[in-house]
Amino acid sequence: MELFNKSFVRKIFCDQWHTILASGTHRNIMVYDDEAKCGQFTPRLSALCKTVARRNGTHRITDVAIGTDAWDDAFGSDELYRYVTAMSSHVTVHDMMDLDPDQELYNFFVNELAGSLPVGKKHLAVYLDCTKVSSFLTLIPENKQLEVHNYGNMSLGVVCTRPDTIIMGAF
Repeated sequence: MELFNKSFVRKIFCDQWHTILASGTHRNIMVYDDEAKCGQFTPRLSALCKTVARRNGTHRITDVAIGTDAWDDAFGSDELYRYVTAMSSHVTVHDMMDLDPDQELYNFFVNELAGSLPVGKKHLAVYLDCTKVSSFLTLIPENKQLEVHNYGNMSLGVVCTRPDTIIMGAF
């Protein structure tokens, strides 16, 4: 039963990230640091994303999600560099295995959404403004319950009400 419940949690997680990636890709904005080497996550990339966010209606970037491989390429075992990069960017950096190449969310971005990275870039970064509480909503019909027992069904939907809170980046 515990495994069954975890599969629903995983599905909700993927649905939410599919919505975030689709909203970010739909905006057709891909920010990258053209002075950085391939795989180099720089404070300048975060600064560029913040500039784009300000110019496009969002006033703050609070979080960035990058793949685990990207995390290793960008920071390696140098925790001090990670700390300095995060502090100088004023963003919280999250590593997510699903954003690595050949993983579910990366494949969804490339194959389903026909997204592409700039030439010479191999990692995807998703910048979010998490200060806007109502930007992402999970819709549950009134007559449904989230508790599911013995192979039941669960109906819910995820919607992004403020796509301007998402900036896609590459490094």
